[in-house]
Amino acid sequence: MASSVWSGYLTFGLISMPVKLFSGARSSGISFNMLHRDDLTRVKQQYYCPADNRVVERSEIVKGYEFRKDEYIVIEPEEIKKIEPKTAKTMEILEFVKESDVDPVYFESSYYMVPEEAGRRPYALLTKALEESEYVAIAKLTMHNREYTVFLRPNSGGMMLHTMYYAEEVRQVEEFGTPDVELKDAEVKVAHQLIEALATDWDPEKYHDSFQENLKKLIQTKLEGGKVVEIDKPKKLAPVVDLMAALKQTLAEMEAFAEELMWQNDGRVADIHMLAMLCVGFRRDTHEKVGPLDEQFGIGMFEDDDYSLRMKKCNLRVVCAADVFVHHFGQAAFKELIADGSYDPLFTENRRRFESKWNVRWIPHKNAPLEFKPPAQKLMSEADIISGQ
Repeated sequence: MASSVWSGYLTFGLISMPVKLFSGARSSGISFNMLHRDDLTRVKQQYYCPADNRVVERSEIVKGYEFRKDEYIVIEPEEIKKIEPKTAKTMEILEFVKESDVDPVYFESSYYMVPEEAGRRPYALLTKALEESEYVAIAKLTMHNREYTVFLRPNSGGMMLHTMYYAEEVRQVEEFGTPDVELKDAEVKVAHQLIEALATDWDPEKYHDSFQENLKKLIQTKLEGGKVVEIDKPKKLAPVVDLMAALKQTLAEMEAFAEELMWQNDGRVADIHMLAMLCVGFRRDTHEKVGPLDEQFGIGMFEDDDYSLRMKKCNLRVVCAADVFVHHFGQAAFKELIADGSYDPLFTENRRRFESKWNVRWIPHKNAPLEFKPPAQKLMSEADIISGQ
């Protein structure tokens, strides 16, 4: 079981509860020992006193504060203990603020706050109140010879504590701020498109320290007597000054990619159960025969499933074409619906309407059984100006 880094009482108003703090995160990585190159013996660090011309033991060392050049006063541990504020054992909530009001630049370290048995009920009460009010608590806490301002927020049914830097510790950089440039509307629009192209849900599991992974491979290679191979270094990037010019260049490359893909896969199609109307094409007489989209389905949901069945009912073929390239930017409408919580109920209602209309059980869309022949030319990567999806 993990050991706590602090234990004491959390208080607010007339309520107090015993709690413990556990480290929420720590850096990890491969560490190296310092060796003497000639015989590979591990070297030792020692404390040397130049006045006595000898190595001193830890038991002989005291803490001192330099008040003038080369003049010190000794501070004993017992003296530090005497001046500890009450926050050394009691964490008092001072106020509640909106989480969005606190700039993350003030955050220092993260801890899990866990209640003792006697504090479970007031802990649950405070956590629930913070969740529902969307407020966070600001408190004072002393540990590691320092009094911190701390930030308490609900998380996964419990409470997280973050120590914070004081205002005088947060550095100000004169050059930081909005650059003095005039942005064109078209450039801003392109920037939004670039963001949408790479937008996704936050998943910390997919991020890894590739340098540490390479170090492990290097160590294993040397243990096995292998040769260390240098990793290809990325080319030095030139700054993109004209975003619109860069976009035009990228679009030109994309058109060439699409043209080559078309010729590589010319005429190759496969029947598909349902069309996702991200991009579909059909003749005017098809539209006249089948009719317009059914507007009972809302915001890009199930009108494509409905139209696919209506086309099949008219003895028309629904296919996926391998010789067509579509570059799509994000899911702007759906992301907004997901963010405000309205996506799931809207999806459920539209599915109910679809199943009721056709008296079928809805089947999720599947990719067409089609293998694409990729062009020799590749699109620019996500790290470039535009994503080639």
